[in-house]
Amino acid sequence: MTVTKTAEKSLYLVDAHAYLHRAFHAFPPLTNKGGEPVGALFGFARMLLGLIKKQKPDYVAVCFDTPEPTFRHKAYAAYKAQRAETDPALKTQLNMAPEMVKAMGLPAAALPGFEADDLMATLAARGVKEGLRVVLVSGDKDALQLVDDDVKVWNEAKGVLFDAGKVEEKFKVRPDQLVDYLAIVGDASDNVKGVAGVGPVGAAKLLNKFGTLENVLKAAHKGHADIPERVAKALLEGEKAVLEGRGLIRLETQAPVPLKPADCVAASEPSPELTTLFTRLEFYSLLRELGAPAPVPAGPASSPAPAGVVLKLTDMDPAALLKAAAKETLVAVAVAEPDQPDLLSDGTPAVALALPDGRAAEFSGPAFAKNRKALEALLGAPRPAKVGHDLKDARRLLRGAGIALGGAGGDTYLAAYCLEPGARPDLHDLLVARGAPLAEDAPLAARAAAVPPLLAALEAELASDGLRGLYADVELPAREALAAMEAAGVLVDGTYLERLREEFSARIVQVLREVEKAAGRPVNVASTKQLGAFLYDDLKLPVPHETEKGGRSTDEEALTVLAASHAVPRLVLDWREITKLQSTYVEALLAKRDPADGRVHTRYDQAGTVTGRLSSSEPNLQNIPVRTPLGRRIRRAFVAAPGHVLVSADYSQIDLRVLAHLSGDKALCDAFSAGGDVHARTASEVFGVALEKVDKEMRRRAKAVNFGVVYGQTGFGLSHALGISQGEAQEFIKGYFARYSGVKAWIDKTLKDAKSSGRVSTLLGRTRRLPELSAKNPRMRMGAE
Repeated sequence: MTVTKTAEKSLYLVDAHAYLHRAFHAFPPLTNKGGEPVGALFGFARMLLGLIKKQKPDYVAVCFDTPEPTFRHKAYAAYKAQRAETDPALKTQLNMAPEMVKAMGLPAAALPGFEADDLMATLAARGVKEGLRVVLVSGDKDALQLVDDDVKVWNEAKGVLFDAGKVEEKFKVRPDQLVDYLAIVGDASDNVKGVAGVGPVGAAKLLNKFGTLENVLKAAHKGHADIPERVAKALLEGEKAVLEGRGLIRLETQAPVPLKPADCVAASEPSPELTTLFTRLEFYSLLRELGAPAPVPAGPASSPAPAGVVLKLTDMDPAALLKAAAKETLVAVAVAEPDQPDLLSDGTPAVALALPDGRAAEFSGPAFAKNRKALEALLGAPRPAKVGHDLKDARRLLRGAGIALGGAGGDTYLAAYCLEPGARPDLHDLLVARGAPLAEDAPLAARAAAVPPLLAALEAELASDGLRGLYADVELPAREALAAMEAAGVLVDGTYLERLREEFSARIVQVLREVEKAAGRPVNVASTKQLGAFLYDDLKLPVPHETEKGGRSTDEEALTVLAASHAVPRLVLDWREITKLQSTYVEALLAKRDPADGRVHTRYDQAGTVTGRLSSSEPNLQNIPVRTPLGRRIRRAFVAAPGHVLVSADYSQIDLRVLAHLSGDKALCDAFSAGGDVHARTASEVFGVALEKVDKEMRRRAKAVNFGVVYGQTGFGLSHALGISQGEAQEFIKGYFARYSGVKAWIDKTLKDAKSSGRVSTLLGRTRRLPELSAKNPRMRMGAE
């Protein structure tokens, strides 16, 4: 594909399997009321609809893999052999995808013996020949070999359009050299081994110097001075394999695909078949987005359909809106994110206000400056109540401009999280699901105006699901406490961190010198491939274990074993620990430390986990190391202000106390009522000895089972934790449940109820849906249990 021309019409080619796989892992495990897994199909359908709507391609085709072996499997039996078996839930959706694409009116291509990439390559070649501008919609790096003046690759997930410059920026080689580059480096996902000891940097240097793989191999045969002896040896030893690997990586541009670019025209209107299929799959929001008639879903009473939302927007003069807002009982607030274009150049956030009837105005630029005093007064007052989508974050942005937010009320972000903790509460997605799509580039005022009707719908769903108390009594008050914590920040000793950075930097240099001395030559310890080649090829050390993909492991466990045989593995472990501490903690804390108050103002996310636990970021303060002496030195950076002290508080055996309450087990309740050491008491009960006869080993085992079995730990897991046989562990668990029969009965009942309803709830009503409990895949089902 070397033809260069200005093409007015476009041909988009979509890699179906790549995006179905991505959607399967990106979306929660959704099922329809019939129990069919549909999450990947929903994500894929939404991506396709977005592609048609935004890119408006003149021609489009969706390319599929087929289950039959390809010509690559015939050439190399181990091709992709290391890949795990496809999850049954994903396999079901892969089989349904062609039917869905056909119903959507999109041309599709599939050909036994060829992969989707080959079909895309062939259709791209035909498209260029017919004068079309070709875009491959794929996240697969193999597709980048096709990039030239007429062909681009769009990684939709990352929002990156790869042209020749982007490819060269990423891989340091031209697109026409990429096949040779990947052959040298190898591709673990396809089980293409590559050349041992030559990583991305080395491969790029070789190709930039010699141009092609053939020239590199010729130079290696001649002992060219620009190829290190070790690399030349590896190239010659792996010559046959690297040439075979290149044949596997190169895409076929002459596959006998019956489809022609001129045939790749999408249907202009949704078909009756699509309405039927989307109704069966329960993609009601997508039907509404298409303008097709969407029936009201008849889900169970415990899981009502999302309430509909009607958006209204009437732009008002900012000053007039402020006067009107003062008379309302609530006003919606939206504040620009820092990375959005409506953030003012002086760092002052753009603000939008909206009234319940849809009247709205944006305060940015001159409008902000002119109305700032009145705006500050309204935002800071307890009335009217302020509602929004993630008001805690809005408060953070406003605080940066010296503006307070008072009277914080309803929050669509938290309401949505209470309803579906497994899905990220994105404003756009929430509106689409309720039949009111809002453009992702909608102005700030429109985003504010969307909040009141969405909040009303979400609060109705909360009431229907019995989650109103969780939302109003737990999440909203917690938001206020967390906002205060973020504002207060955590004091860190900047001087101490600066000294630590210098010390760690010097130690990193020292360790690398020691590695080179012990190895007798430089070793790139940051490259697992080069490190593995040195340890296992040069030193001939035994491989402790392999990676999941069959590679030679250089993880912490493997290096710990190897450290007894050579100094380098121990030094690499030291280097990894110090560099991680330096980059993840020392540098991050210094970068995030506010010079004005010396504090780190982390961000606490209430909706960051499916369990209701908090997460923190920028930086993460919930994972400060404590396991090693060096790690504990990071903790010393957190200090108290003068005249204050740091206080550490923890619940006493809270898990077991909650378990005693939930199960009502008399023996466990009595253990807590009696006070004292509950683990020793458990050991006494299970081993049948007097309390004073319980030794340390008995207590250790009792503690392990107290905390482990409740979370589904098996005999295998307990045996590993205690260093005992699996039989002993199983007997101990059996004895535990015999003594605490109420606990066993409660676990069994909870599991039975969850399998029946597909969900589990906490004391406060927090609900987590677990469709995996009905999965056919035993691993997935056991994980949910």
